[in-house]
Amino acid sequence: MSENQSLFGPREARFLVEEQCACWELAHNNIEALDKIQTRELSVGKETVRLQYNPARILSSTARIDESSLQARPCFLCASNRPPQQMSEPFDEDYEILVNPYPILPYHLTIPTRAHTPQRIARRMGSLFQLCHQLKDFVVFYNGPRCGASAPDHAHFQAGATGVLPMENEPEFTKKASFSAPVCSYQSAALRAYPFCSRPFFEIRSTDEIASTYLFSLVLQVLQQNAPTPEEKEEEPMMNLLAWNVKGESILRIFPRQRHRPACYYAQDAGSILLSPGALDMGGLVAVPRKSDFENITGSDLETIFSEVCIRPEQLEELARQLQS
Repeated sequence: MSENQSLFGPREARFLVEEQCACWELAHNNIEALDKIQTRELSVGKETVRLQYNPARILSSTARIDESSLQARPCFLCASNRPPQQMSEPFDEDYEILVNPYPILPYHLTIPTRAHTPQRIARRMGSLFQLCHQLKDFVVFYNGPRCGASAPDHAHFQAGATGVLPMENEPEFTKKASFSAPVCSYQSAALRAYPFCSRPFFEIRSTDEIASTYLFSLVLQVLQQNAPTPEEKEEEPMMNLLAWNVKGESILRIFPRQRHRPACYYAQDAGSILLSPGALDMGGLVAVPRKSDFENITGSDLETIFSEVCIRPEQLEELARQLQS
């Protein structure tokens, strides 16, 4: 472990946020607004989803990620293009830790690579688990380049305080649950499938990040093999990741995706909902930038949106069968 890794933990993360609030008006205003933000809870099947009215997220929700748009704008995660007020702290040799000035979670951080390199999770799982280990009481998350990332041209993770995502506390997904048999295991790590929820996902739990990384590599391989076209087989499979640490055990949830944005995102009529789901939406916290969407979205709307962007339960079951073979 490098010196930089050993120095940065939850206390340092909170101090960095406080420092930024003291000297960066944009961050101060949006972080302060988060304390007073409007929320309401909806039922999607048997699950609870928390809707958050967050006008500051309009930039992320409407981000254009086609190749020409990315090339036309300066990358906001590169050090040379950041606001002069934005501080950074080193993490490992490859990453920097920044305060996200458009937060969804308390103490919302963005952790980009120093180099401008595409958003890809392969070979970065060790960094994700190290962040979970260092940032106790934080959830670390990853949005795939076609699954909510507004900077798919620059590799990065995000993190924020635990205890906010509804999925963390859903009885069927917590450690108190009576688990079914694992799909497969490796050393101390176990992989399980949860097909029958609104956002079907795999979960890996372990006290050994190497074992967890190995099981994740198996999931990644199966997702790659099942990509619908030859072109997509060459790309990273669509997915969102959520990970956190509970008493030394890492919990990683993998949400395979089949679509970037739902049909309602592109609708021009009264059915329009400006929602571009990412990892936090998969965890049950849905941030919308428009007041009309916040007031009018129903549980049925969210069920439709999740069914369009997530893979179907039977698809997850088939992937699980392939992992068992």
